Amino acid sequence: MSIRPILTLPRKPHALLTLPIDRRARIWDPVKVLERVTARLVDDPAAVRRAFLNPDGQGLNRLLFADIDADNRLVINVVAVFRAAAAIFGGRVQLPPDVDARARAALTEFYRRRLGLPAPASSFTLEEFEALRASDREARLRGLGVSRSLAKKLCWSERPRSAATAREIAELLKAITSAAAPSARQPA
Repeated sequence: MSIRPILTLPRKPHALLTLPIDRRARIWDPVKVLERVTARLVDDPAAVRRAFLNPDGQGLNRLLFADIDADNRLVINVVAVFRAAAAIFGGRVQLPPDVDARARAALTEFYRRRLGLPAPASSFTLEEFEALRASDREARLRGLGVSRSLAKKLCWSERPRSAATAREIAELLKAITSAAAPSARQPA
Protein backbone atom coordinates (compact mmCIF):
# COMPACT_ATOMS: atom_id res chain seq x y z
CA MET A 1 0.00 0.00 0.00
CA SER A 2 1.47 3.32 -0.99
CA ILE A 3 0.63 6.59 0.65
CA ARG A 4 -0.16 9.48 -1.68
CA PRO A 5 -0.27 13.07 -0.55
CA ILE A 6 -3.71 14.65 -0.34
CA LEU A 7 -2.42 18.02 -1.49
CA THR A 8 0.71 18.86 -3.43
CA LEU A 9 1.68 22.49 -3.29
CA PRO A 10 3.24 23.96 -6.42
CA ARG A 11 6.85 25.07 -6.17
CA LYS A 12 7.38 28.78 -5.98
CA PRO A 13 8.69 30.05 -9.34
CA HIS A 14 12.39 30.87 -9.47
CA ALA A 15 13.28 34.55 -9.04
CA LEU A 16 14.58 34.53 -12.63
CA LEU A 17 10.98 34.20 -13.73
CA THR A 18 9.51 36.84 -11.42
CA LEU A 19 11.99 39.67 -10.80
CA PRO A 20 12.05 42.66 -13.17
CA ILE A 21 14.86 42.75 -15.74
CA ASP A 22 17.26 45.68 -16.01
CA ARG A 23 17.66 45.87 -19.80
CA ARG A 24 20.14 48.77 -19.58
CA ALA A 25 22.75 46.80 -17.64
CA ARG A 26 25.89 46.17 -19.72
CA ILE A 27 28.48 45.46 -17.03
CA TRP A 28 28.74 43.09 -14.10
CA ASP A 29 30.98 43.43 -11.07
CA PRO A 30 29.80 40.70 -8.67
CA VAL A 31 31.85 41.98 -5.72
CA LYS A 32 30.31 45.47 -5.85
CA VAL A 33 26.88 44.07 -6.60
CA LEU A 34 27.01 41.70 -3.63
CA GLU A 35 27.91 44.64 -1.39
CA ARG A 36 24.92 46.63 -2.74
CA VAL A 37 22.49 43.74 -2.44
CA THR A 38 23.48 42.77 1.10
CA ALA A 39 23.56 46.42 2.26
CA ARG A 40 20.14 47.19 0.79
CA LEU A 41 18.51 43.94 1.92
CA VAL A 42 20.30 43.54 5.27
CA ASP A 43 16.98 43.04 7.09
CA ASP A 44 15.59 40.57 4.55
CA PRO A 45 17.76 37.43 4.20
CA ALA A 46 15.08 35.72 2.06
CA ALA A 47 15.31 38.53 -0.49
CA VAL A 48 19.11 38.22 -0.55
CA ARG A 49 18.74 34.48 -1.29
CA ARG A 50 16.51 35.31 -4.29
CA ALA A 51 19.49 37.09 -5.91
CA PHE A 52 21.39 33.79 -6.40
CA LEU A 53 20.90 30.75 -8.60
CA ASN A 54 22.51 28.64 -5.86
CA PRO A 55 21.99 30.50 -2.56
CA ASP A 56 23.37 27.60 -0.48
CA GLY A 57 26.64 27.39 -2.42
CA GLN A 58 30.01 28.80 -1.48
CA GLY A 59 31.83 31.69 -3.16
CA LEU A 60 31.36 31.96 -6.91
CA ASN A 61 29.24 28.80 -6.94
CA ARG A 62 26.39 30.86 -5.47
CA LEU A 63 25.95 32.49 -8.93
CA LEU A 64 24.66 35.98 -8.15
CA PHE A 65 22.43 37.31 -10.94
CA ALA A 66 20.47 40.21 -9.42
CA ASP A 67 21.41 43.77 -8.52
CA ILE A 68 19.78 46.80 -6.90
CA ASP A 69 18.49 49.35 -9.42
CA ALA A 70 18.15 53.14 -9.11
CA ASP A 71 14.71 52.66 -7.50
CA ASN A 72 16.20 50.33 -4.83
CA ARG A 73 14.49 47.25 -6.31
CA LEU A 74 16.08 43.84 -6.72
CA VAL A 75 16.37 43.35 -10.51
CA ILE A 76 17.93 40.85 -12.89
CA ASN A 77 21.17 41.86 -14.62
CA VAL A 78 21.17 40.11 -18.01
CA VAL A 79 24.98 40.12 -18.22
CA ALA A 80 25.08 38.26 -14.90
CA VAL A 81 22.61 35.69 -16.22
CA PHE A 82 24.73 35.22 -19.36
CA ARG A 83 27.79 34.71 -17.17
CA ALA A 84 25.93 32.21 -14.97
CA ALA A 85 24.88 30.30 -18.10
CA ALA A 86 28.51 30.30 -19.27
CA ALA A 87 29.61 28.94 -15.89
CA ILE A 88 26.96 26.22 -15.74
CA PHE A 89 26.62 25.14 -19.37
CA GLY A 90 30.34 25.62 -19.98
CA GLY A 91 31.27 23.42 -17.03
CA ARG A 92 33.15 26.10 -15.10
CA VAL A 93 31.36 25.41 -11.81
CA GLN A 94 30.65 22.09 -10.16
CA LEU A 95 27.27 22.02 -8.48
CA PRO A 96 25.50 19.14 -6.74
CA PRO A 97 23.43 17.28 -9.36
CA ASP A 98 20.05 18.44 -8.01
CA VAL A 99 21.18 22.08 -7.80
CA ASP A 100 22.72 21.86 -11.28
CA ALA A 101 19.47 20.51 -12.72
CA ARG A 102 17.38 23.25 -11.07
CA ALA A 103 19.80 25.99 -12.21
CA ARG A 104 19.82 24.68 -15.80
CA ALA A 105 16.02 24.51 -15.83
CA ALA A 106 15.67 28.03 -14.41
CA LEU A 107 18.16 29.44 -16.95
CA THR A 108 16.46 27.64 -19.82
CA GLU A 109 13.05 29.01 -18.80
CA PHE A 110 14.48 32.50 -18.33
CA TYR A 111 16.05 32.47 -21.79
CA ARG A 112 12.86 31.13 -23.39
CA ARG A 113 10.15 33.03 -21.51
CA ARG A 114 11.81 36.29 -20.48
CA LEU A 115 14.38 36.92 -23.22
CA GLY A 116 12.74 35.08 -26.12
CA LEU A 117 15.99 33.21 -26.81
CA PRO A 118 16.66 29.52 -27.41
CA ALA A 119 17.92 27.42 -24.50
CA PRO A 120 21.56 28.10 -23.54
CA ALA A 121 22.36 24.39 -23.81
CA SER A 122 21.81 24.54 -27.56
CA SER A 123 22.45 28.13 -28.63
CA PHE A 124 24.80 31.07 -28.24
CA THR A 125 23.55 34.41 -29.50
CA LEU A 126 25.48 37.46 -30.65
CA GLU A 127 23.90 39.40 -27.78
CA GLU A 128 25.50 36.97 -25.31
CA PHE A 129 28.80 36.89 -27.19
CA GLU A 130 29.11 40.68 -27.06
CA ALA A 131 28.09 40.90 -23.39
CA LEU A 132 30.51 38.26 -22.11
CA ARG A 133 34.21 38.40 -21.31
CA ALA A 134 36.51 36.26 -23.45
CA SER A 135 36.82 33.53 -20.78
CA ASP A 136 33.02 33.27 -20.50
CA ARG A 137 32.66 33.15 -24.29
CA GLU A 138 35.17 30.34 -24.42
CA ALA A 139 33.29 28.39 -21.74
CA ARG A 140 29.97 28.79 -23.59
CA LEU A 141 31.51 27.56 -26.85
CA ARG A 142 33.18 24.62 -25.08
CA GLY A 143 29.80 23.73 -23.56
CA LEU A 144 28.40 23.52 -27.10
CA GLY A 145 31.10 21.06 -28.11
CA VAL A 146 33.58 23.42 -29.78
CA SER A 147 37.20 22.33 -29.33
CA ARG A 148 39.35 24.19 -26.83
CA SER A 149 41.74 25.47 -29.51
CA LEU A 150 38.96 26.80 -31.77
CA ALA A 151 37.09 28.35 -28.84
CA LYS A 152 40.28 30.16 -27.78
CA LYS A 153 40.86 31.47 -31.31
CA LEU A 154 37.31 32.75 -31.58
CA CYS A 155 37.23 34.39 -28.16
CA TRP A 156 40.68 35.80 -27.54
CA SER A 157 41.24 37.69 -30.79
CA GLU A 158 42.68 41.16 -30.21
CA ARG A 159 41.63 42.59 -33.57
CA PRO A 160 39.09 45.43 -33.50
CA ARG A 161 35.46 44.63 -34.27
CA SER A 162 33.60 46.02 -37.25
CA ALA A 163 30.02 45.57 -38.44
CA ALA A 164 31.26 42.92 -40.85
CA THR A 165 32.99 41.08 -38.01
CA ALA A 166 29.81 41.16 -35.91
CA ARG A 167 27.83 39.69 -38.83
CA GLU A 168 30.51 37.03 -39.32
CA ILE A 169 30.41 36.15 -35.61
CA ALA A 170 26.61 35.97 -35.71
CA GLU A 171 26.74 33.63 -38.73
CA LEU A 172 29.41 31.50 -37.07
CA LEU A 173 27.45 31.24 -33.80
CA LYS A 174 24.33 30.26 -35.73
CA ALA A 175 26.26 27.55 -37.59
CA ILE A 176 27.87 26.25 -34.39
CA THR A 177 24.63 26.13 -32.45
CA SER A 178 22.67 24.53 -35.27
CA ALA A 179 25.37 21.85 -35.48
CA ALA A 180 25.21 21.42 -31.69
CA ALA A 181 21.41 21.16 -31.59
CA PRO A 182 20.17 17.64 -30.76
CA SER A 183 18.20 17.37 -34.02
CA ALA A 184 21.36 18.06 -36.05
CA ARG A 185 23.43 15.39 -34.31
CA GLN A 186 23.85 11.96 -35.81
CA PRO A 187 22.64 9.04 -33.67
CA ALA A 188 25.41 7.29 -31.75
